[in-house]
Amino acid sequence: MDAGFDILELSTTQNFATIDSMKKINKLLSKLKREPMYLLFPPLGQYTEWKLAVYCDASYANLPDGVSSASGFIILLVGNQNSCPLAWNYGKIQRVVRSTLAAEALAMGESLDCALYIRRMIKDILKLDIPIERFTDNKSLCENLHSTKSVNDKRLRVDMASIKSLLENGDVKSVKWVCSRLQLADILTKRGVNSSTLRYLMESGRYMDWQTN
Repeated sequence: MDAGFDILELSTTQNFATIDSMKKINKLLSKLKREPMYLLFPPLGQYTEWKLAVYCDASYANLPDGVSSASGFIILLVGNQNSCPLAWNYGKIQRVVRSTLAAEALAMGESLDCALYIRRMIKDILKLDIPIERFTDNKSLCENLHSTKSVNDKRLRVDMASIKSLLENGDVKSVKWVCSRLQLADILTKRGVNSSTLRYLMESGRYMDWQTN
């Protein structure tokens, strides 16, 4: 999971790979063998207290072609101060965007689609709607979602309106800001991010409300 961006970056260069690309692949393989990651699925307590915590991030125009943007998300099932990962994903945003705000909004929409699908499966099994909390490190996105004004980018307005609708209808409980240091999905969208926080969470199962730190 913590090698997500390295894999994404290499996958986008496969049609014009060089000797340097092969060196990077070998370096990555050595790292994966040297630093394996383990996932712990701890007891989560009463399912009536469960929630889905969605951490999603995007980076604007930072892939090798110079125009494509990266996105990634991690969805945790949280309960009893513990958590376990249910889904994670990283990839290239399918359309070229014109701003960081647009990249973050598209990434958020994709992560919420996945979270809503997971919640639906849980509801079918347990007959229970669990809340979805979404965390972003982009303050502009938070401000726009809680504003009555429309963004200038007309193409982006539809994507923003879709997320706002989920909030207004209660399908998503909240969208909260979290600093980049505590953005769990940050490591999926850019190079050089410290993996210690994510590794601790995955390997211990202990969950904290990162936005309160």
